[in-house]
Amino acid sequence: MRPAREAGAGEFRLVPEFLTIEQAARLEPEWRALFDAASNPNPFLGPDFFLPLVRRVAAERLSGVLVLRRLTLTGLSELAAFFPYRLRSKFPLTSHPVVEAFAHPFVSDSTPLVRAESLEAAARGLIDALERHFTGHVLVLDGLRLDGRVGTALQAAAASLGLPIRQIHSHERATLRAGLSSEAYLRGRVSGKKLRELRRCEKRLSEHGPVEMTTLAGSDVPAGVREFLGLEASGWKGKRGTALASNAGTRGFAEAALGTGDAPATVVDVLKVGGKTIAAAIHLVAGPNAVAFKCAYDESWARMSPGTLLDLRTLRFALDERRFAVMDSCAVPGHPVEALWCDRIRVGEIAIGLGAPCDEDALEAFVRRQQKLSAWKADAKALAKRLQHLRAEISSGSYFGRR
Repeated sequence: MRPAREAGAGEFRLVPEFLTIEQAARLEPEWRALFDAASNPNPFLGPDFFLPLVRRVAAERLSGVLVLRRLTLTGLSELAAFFPYRLRSKFPLTSHPVVEAFAHPFVSDSTPLVRAESLEAAARGLIDALERHFTGHVLVLDGLRLDGRVGTALQAAAASLGLPIRQIHSHERATLRAGLSSEAYLRGRVSGKKLRELRRCEKRLSEHGPVEMTTLAGSDVPAGVREFLGLEASGWKGKRGTALASNAGTRGFAEAALGTGDAPATVVDVLKVGGKTIAAAIHLVAGPNAVAFKCAYDESWARMSPGTLLDLRTLRFALDERRFAVMDSCAVPGHPVEALWCDRIRVGEIAIGLGAPCDEDALEAFVRRQQKLSAWKADAKALAKRLQHLRAEISSGSYFGRR
């Protein structure tokens, strides 16, 4: 395959390679170097998280990996981009084949890894290589940081290549950005009512023993991950069989990806009362940024908001230790963390037509169908939730008493 693009006056060229996951794994040192040099060092796509995820629980969700190799005149060879993808021959309600960014419930950010020093060229090289290899497909990028440098560069690259591009949906996600101390942040951005409520919760916890909130890092991480796994398995996720420790695959993934203390660095926030752990939260750190991955708490303490108290702990650690430039909550819209973490990032889904027959009109029709399908799914989910609540009321007898 000929190079996707040659830069400037021949300073370097970008060569696309379509790989299996095992072929990509053999490039782990180069992959790790790209992860460290990425414009958006996405912890979900680093080798230490991504390889255990695909090998243990998500192999069927990955069709392949597109990497761009950067070759210079001096003979230097390094990876400039990493994009895992999945092929679908036909999306619901459309005849167009689809190539989509890798997605999984454990992955809240699908922004590809792109080397910062050649961002624009590599973004164009990625789109160009996908158009050549999957001509006529729709490229769907969901979970993309729309206002990040990589998301902006990918959209600009599609436009520069004359490809139609449409946004399917977007939303804002609660985030912390460095700059203020936690005291200044809370005083200026969080309601006094919310802070008084949390102080009351902590006071009520203290009536049951000393309250201790700590952040575990480095060699303390494996013990923190074990605490989290046990806590999550003891709650409703354990009863439903969706906790990480509920089956061998997800438990093996968690131990390999989270419990080693390797990159992406894992930190665990732990809340204890009288020496007993009642809440724990796992965060992934990548370069100057971090993402909130999982949180669990003992449901018998739910009225004292242990999860929100840990969110407050994370806020103080992130701002006062000045370790993170950006801390992404990865929370869905409407999550309680929005009352504490007051910054926002924009996340969404875009579609790009990769050449004929997926032209402007065809892509517009595809997006309208996808938006309708998403609306139907949301309505069905809301109905299922209402029915579940009704069943619980009937089982407890409260429904008939209310009538």
